[in-house]
Amino acid sequence: MLSTQAYVNEEYVNWNNPKYVLLEADGNGVLKSRVFRGLWLATTALLVGNMSVVLAVLQQGLNAREHADFVQQLLPKI
Repeated sequence: MLSTQAYVNEEYVNWNNPKYVLLEADGNGVLKSRVFRGLWLATTALLVGNMSVVLAVLQQGLNAREHADFVQQLLPKI
């Protein structure tokens, strides 16, 4: 089941069962999706328009082992 997710006050919020759980950025200010593993977002870089950093962090997430595992999990479903 997919949850409704939104950005509130520059923070990523994951709404689950009528309450929400705040998804905290790591020590580098990167949000890492719990649903789409490997989807990483450099929040500060995004907010200041530094797209080269945003894209570099996204690529790091896509290269991470957790993303490869996620893709393998999806393959039987397509």
